[in-house]
Amino acid sequence: MNLEICGWSGGYAKQIVFSPELPDALETVLLNVQTWMAGAIKFTLEYGYPFWRHEGYSGMLYSHAGIIMEMYDHTNFEENKFGFTGFLSGGAATYPQQVRRDWVLRQLSDLLGAQALKPTAYFDKVWTDEFILDGNQVIQRPHQYNGHPLLQESYMHGKLFFAATETATKFPGYMEGAVVSALKVAGSCLSLPPHR
Repeated sequence: MNLEICGWSGGYAKQIVFSPELPDALETVLLNVQTWMAGAIKFTLEYGYPFWRHEGYSGMLYSHAGIIMEMYDHTNFEENKFGFTGFLSGGAATYPQQVRRDWVLRQLSDLLGAQALKPTAYFDKVWTDEFILDGNQVIQRPHQYNGHPLLQESYMHGKLFFAATETATKFPGYMEGAVVSALKVAGSCLSLPPHR
């Protein structure tokens, strides 16, 4: 099996060209699988103490009105690092990071008070950036082709399997789907005859 890495125009990742080639139907599916994180902007805020907990708030947020769409308390187990993590509206990718930060803080201050305006750190990551995309961005429908039957098969005489959250038949596109997919492929690999 020969692999060649090259650009994939219009795709979400780098194309892998297989020799011998994969079936045309599978290549069509692979070109159109929606990658769960591809349209996401993940953010993290750190604070010196969990002021929201002292005010009786959980730190969980779901919104269709502000830049923050989803957020969770991200305090560590030892409870010596405090903050939030979550996802921003996909349209925010077009704004500079400083603008995203300002809007996040404004939304949180409206909800949690002025203490939210003073984080010790802010980070965000636009996943549809130059490390992911090659060519023009193509927005796929959520979970498009996730768990497709062609992604369940092995190829190249049982030497190639696809395992990712996008290939899972249960909970595709989510963390649970990644576990389901990994367990399925691990089981398939363990049942292969010994290599001679």
